[in-house]
Amino acid sequence: MFGRLRIKAAMALIAALAAMPAVAHADAIGGLFNTGVDGSGTPLGNGAAEIHSTLANAPGGATTSLRVATSANGYPVGYWSGDNNASA
Repeated sequence: MFGRLRIKAAMALIAALAAMPAVAHADAIGGLFNTGVDGSGTPLGNGAAEIHSTLANAPGGATTSLRVATSANGYPVGYWSGDNNASA
């Protein structure tokens, strides 16, 4: 008896999941930018000041200003996406 109930419950769950849309949607968050881009989302040049991110804390004597690093610097650590409006 309990085996049949579990099967029915599992089948109901599968049917419910199958009826759900496969694509998710999220609204854009105004004022949120990728790093390394200007206000219109265009990639900034190598060494340009990062205008959307700040470094809150740094060791004594270190600067808290951030600079854009593009593929012009090479690929320093692991996988690096190409320079475009999604990854500058």
